[in-house]
Amino acid sequence: MESRPYDDIYVFDCEDSHKLCYGCYYQSCQSKMNDGQILTCALCTHLLKDGELNQLKIPNDQLEIIREYQMKKTFDIYSSRTKGIIKCPNQNCTWVAQADDPNERFRVQCPKCLSEFCSLCNQQYHYRTTCQQLPQITQRWFFWCETERTRYLTMRAQQDAQFANQLAEYNRQSKENNNRNKDLRRRYDELMNDEQYKAQNCRLCTSCKRVVQRLEGCDSMICGQDAHGGNVQSGCGTKFNWAQAQPYTAAATQQPKQTILDLPKPDNPVVHHVGVKLVTSNVFCFFK
Repeated sequence: MESRPYDDIYVFDCEDSHKLCYGCYYQSCQSKMNDGQILTCALCTHLLKDGELNQLKIPNDQLEIIREYQMKKTFDIYSSRTKGIIKCPNQNCTWVAQADDPNERFRVQCPKCLSEFCSLCNQQYHYRTTCQQLPQITQRWFFWCETERTRYLTMRAQQDAQFANQLAEYNRQSKENNNRNKDLRRRYDELMNDEQYKAQNCRLCTSCKRVVQRLEGCDSMICGQDAHGGNVQSGCGTKFNWAQAQPYTAAATQQPKQTILDLPKPDNPVVHHVGVKLVTSNVFCFFK
């Protein structure tokens, strides 16, 4: 009830836009932590998010304690309610958030460690590609870089001088290419081992189709956590029976064909457009 300067007043994101000075805001958080309560607006039940907690005018070490406390309490609430949640896949990060639609695939960037990942498979986000297609695309890309690119350029170089120049440039960068392919080989081997392990030990959630594994116990499952609580991961919270869930089918287990079709020599590699005027403009197209 004391008078405070305008700059010393914080406005919460709750529906009523409650106002409180920063000193009382911090004291409210401390009081709720001492009572084991989740942190809310001091005047209503609005749950405080990271963005609101970051506004506290306190040292970083004290702020980190409050943020960690709020994340743990958030875990406990979502676990008990079996709601859909998104958890950062970084093992050293504790960030978690409730998903409006746990069956929807979208790009997530953790506000705490800045990791970018897919909301469904927790891998690096893949634009215009489903989670099920990702292993196949990774496999094809590996074989293209390791063997097919050289074969393709060699074949086309016999037909077109432009490809001969590309082949020569590719050969000049052989050291860089070999180092890149070694890293690709390592990631490809990890992919194959992971696919084989999931095919032998995992099934798919009956609702969101996330990959799940039963470590022990009965067949009662909850997508995103242990059936008895704890071990919270990204999941939709659906309850299902392990025996009735669809087994995981490895998407990349067989080596794809490494043969490429013979490419016919173009009849006329140069195309002439008659009556077409070249127009330039300040428009740039980016392909990703």
